[in-house]
Amino acid sequence: MRIVAFHIDGFGMFRDFGVGDLGDGITIFFGPNEAGKSTLLDFIRCTLFGFPRRTKTANLHEPLRGGRHGGRIEIAAPDGKTLTVSCFLGEPPRMSGAGGERLWRERLRGINRETFEGYFAFDLAELGRERFHLPGDMEAVLLDAGQVGRLRSPASVRAELASEMEEIYKERGRKQPLISELARLSDLRRAIARCRQRPRDYEEKRRALEALEDKLRAARVYEERLSRSLEETKQLDEVRPLFFAWREACEAAKRAEPIKDFPADGVARLEELDGEIARLAGEIEKKNGEIVHLEGRRSARAADRRWLEKAAPIAQLARERSAHEQRRKRVADLEADFQAQHRRAQENLERLGTGWTGERVRAVATDLLAEDRLRGPLEHMRRIKQDLTSEKKEADGENNRLTALQSQLEQQREAVESEIEREPAEVDAQLAALGQWLEIDGERARALERADDLKRQIPRARADLEDNEKRLESLRTAPISLLPWVSLALGGVVALIVAVAMFVQGQVVLGVGLAVLALCLGAASAWGWTATSRQDTDREKEIDRLEKRCQEARAEVARIESETKRCQAAIAELEQQREELAAAAQIDPTDDRITVLDIRREAEEERTRAVQHAEMRGRVQQIEQQVEDSRNKVELRHARIAELEGDLTRAETDLHSALKTVGLPVTLSPEIALEAFGRIGSLQQALAEADRMAAEIDRERKTLDAFAERVFAVARDLEMKPRDDWQAALDDIERGLQEQKQAANGEREIDNEMAAAKREVALLDQERDRCEKQRSQLLAAGGARDKPELFRRRAEKARAYDQTLAQLNEARAKIDAHRPADQPPKQFLEQLEKTRWLSVETEIATSQSELREARQQHQDLLEERGRLAKEIQDMEGEEELFDLRQQEEAALARLAELTHRWNILAVAKKLMEDVQEIYESQRQPQRIRRASELFRRFTRGRFERVRLADEGEGIVAVRSNLEELRPHNLSRGTCEQLYLALRLALVDELAERGIVLPLIFDDILVNFDDHRARATAEALTEIARDRQVWFFTAHEPTLALLRKVGLAREVPLPIADLSAEALAKADCGLRIAER
Repeated sequence: MRIVAFHIDGFGMFRDFGVGDLGDGITIFFGPNEAGKSTLLDFIRCTLFGFPRRTKTANLHEPLRGGRHGGRIEIAAPDGKTLTVSCFLGEPPRMSGAGGERLWRERLRGINRETFEGYFAFDLAELGRERFHLPGDMEAVLLDAGQVGRLRSPASVRAELASEMEEIYKERGRKQPLISELARLSDLRRAIARCRQRPRDYEEKRRALEALEDKLRAARVYEERLSRSLEETKQLDEVRPLFFAWREACEAAKRAEPIKDFPADGVARLEELDGEIARLAGEIEKKNGEIVHLEGRRSARAADRRWLEKAAPIAQLARERSAHEQRRKRVADLEADFQAQHRRAQENLERLGTGWTGERVRAVATDLLAEDRLRGPLEHMRRIKQDLTSEKKEADGENNRLTALQSQLEQQREAVESEIEREPAEVDAQLAALGQWLEIDGERARALERADDLKRQIPRARADLEDNEKRLESLRTAPISLLPWVSLALGGVVALIVAVAMFVQGQVVLGVGLAVLALCLGAASAWGWTATSRQDTDREKEIDRLEKRCQEARAEVARIESETKRCQAAIAELEQQREELAAAAQIDPTDDRITVLDIRREAEEERTRAVQHAEMRGRVQQIEQQVEDSRNKVELRHARIAELEGDLTRAETDLHSALKTVGLPVTLSPEIALEAFGRIGSLQQALAEADRMAAEIDRERKTLDAFAERVFAVARDLEMKPRDDWQAALDDIERGLQEQKQAANGEREIDNEMAAAKREVALLDQERDRCEKQRSQLLAAGGARDKPELFRRRAEKARAYDQTLAQLNEARAKIDAHRPADQPPKQFLEQLEKTRWLSVETEIATSQSELREARQQHQDLLEERGRLAKEIQDMEGEEELFDLRQQEEAALARLAELTHRWNILAVAKKLMEDVQEIYESQRQPQRIRRASELFRRFTRGRFERVRLADEGEGIVAVRSNLEELRPHNLSRGTCEQLYLALRLALVDELAERGIVLPLIFDDILVNFDDHRARATAEALTEIARDRQVWFFTAHEPTLALLRKVGLAREVPLPIADLSAEALAKADCGLRIAER
């Protein structure tokens, strides 16, 4: 199966985008990050197998630029039929074409989305997952199973069989039919045994049951009476704390001093009014500050009245500006046209020959009739030149062909002469030296990487050392002075002395202020002295820490330099060994295309060299004959050229005679001579048009100069900086006028803001007066006119009295909640007063004990009644035994049916397991061998093979020295090479069964080194001979590597450029370029 084209209606960043003419082999899709490579990979997956379910983690690539979400793919089958697969969001994939559904099923053979993503179209993240065991949908294909009805995998069949067996019977299960039937059969047999042993005392049990009923009724009555008594006693016990709280509230109410008609929430309202008054005073002060600020802004942004007076002339200039700018452009266009017209006229004059001027052309009449005298010689001369040019081209082609044949002949002769047979022993020695060279080359690469790493570490270590030394020097030189704090202390002493003097003189307020100042200065001095001492201690600690870090950094620098020297010595030694082994292996160390497989292949090709040598000698003789034939043709061509050159000389003589006859200079070229008469008239018209253009340019320039003078006059009146260009001057004038208009608008806005601020100040003053009036009224209502402290004390007394009354009412309400509905409140309180509270707890305990005993007796009677009733019911059934027998026979039949079904399923499951075991024993070794071959090639011989783990789960990689490693012990790149080899082995196995799908790789060579990446690219090139391969990459080195491998193996590599520039040029289709 091969994808020949695809088209995206809307998917991610793509809209109405398609690629066509996709062929076999490798196609490279190259583009930077976010160019859409991964989006294309997901588009292929979604179109072939449908969109995944919409979840939080699923990326459905919503169309960012519109379009219907999805697209179509055109697929070519090996039999030449074409199938179109289309899929859009919310719909399953649809196939069009003759027999589309049937062809699609034949091509996929049961492969689902998971298998396609895991083995055929995967990225770097998917490559890092181990995939060796076949998925269930692939087992059916490789076993040729399930071709009746629909494709079924052995794994799904085994799972279905096991599920059906567990539905019938499961060890330690409870709800399975077989277990349920067994339990039911056991219960039936126990019931049959009980029916056969019925007792004869039926009447005695009936009388005992009636006596128990009488006892139960008496027990229920006694239990209800005890419950009511206990409930009443408990309610009385619950009321006790409430009653005592009510009595305490009554006593407190008698002791409290009542204050009547005190304002509600008086203190809160007073504090709220005080806060509001303070807030309003602050806002008034803030608004006054804003007004002062606005007055300053207005004075700083005064507009210049001269500009405003010139506004009308400036506006007139601005309106005329566009017309003059167009006039200026027209002058430039006219000048350009004039120059072009003048240049064409000069060119025509030069073609006419020397001595022709504009005045001469204007004076010449255009009725010349000598054209017929020149036409014959000119036409004859033109034909001779054409024949001469054609003959020269033919001669040059023959010369080039002769040169190519001679070069090819020399190459073939050198190849024949340089062909030397080699001995097999020399090839084996070269192969051994190449293996040693590869090992030395790997060690050298690792040593170079280590040396580069050390070189990068040395600047960082030295930079850290210099940074620490600078910080240490700055800390050592930083001054720490106690002088400011000593000055503060002296200032405090002076303030204290002056304060004492003030006290002595009787100025107490000033003395107190100076004393407070002295205390503040002393406290600040003490705090500064302590902080400076602490800072000095911290600096010493930081200096010690930095000295230690400097010593560690010096040691680290010395260690890195020492290790660098050792590494350079090792590299020099490895370089020497590498050059010696390269000479022994007869290879160029700089050529990265050398592999062990190339040398082995060269040894096998030595046997065919003799036959090729004979063929090359025959080819040399053939080329020598072709060289001789080509040399004869060249000589004939040269003879014909000499003949035509003589004819050309005679034709030129005839043309000169004709020119003298008509009176034209003989220096005119043949082409111009025939056209000279027609050009004179057009040349006269061109000169007249040029004169008209010059006059119009002069008029337009005068108009522009007048407008420019008006602009410069306005600029001078406004005392602006002079400009050479009137456009720049007019821009400055318009910009200045705009600024002055903005300044005037700013003045008006500031005036408006000042007026608004003054209105707000007036409103705030009114609000403050209102709040002060409410405050005075509140104090008067509380009996404390203009005395806030007295108002607060009276508020406390009023609140205490109200709380006491509230507690009294709450206690009374709680007591009423426990009062019986039919008893008056006063009578209930009198009852509580007379209650003996110390005996209540004893009565509750006694009632609870009696109630428990009565309930236990009642429960025993109920159990006895139930037992007697069950025995009597069992005695009353006469047909029960017959029914139980029939149920037993039905249960036995059901058990036989279930057992037979379970045995059939068990045999089928065992047969499927035997088939799977035979398949794995026959097919897996072939898969392992193919994976080993690919892995050995990818790693350039570092790993010899791959095998299954001893326990049968997992893969083991075996080095060339027989060391065995699990995948988690390998490097990331080697592990990805192992998983790629396993995937390709499975893909080859599927190809043997006729499943050949395109392979799509998304940058899988990122973690491979250069040598292994080249080996992998060569292997992929070989695989692409039999199938279609797409390779997505964003790395220039990977693209260069694939191109290099393609050139070396003469394999064309089409490249699809996904860069933004290429997509913009492609519009809605991408062109595949052959490189």
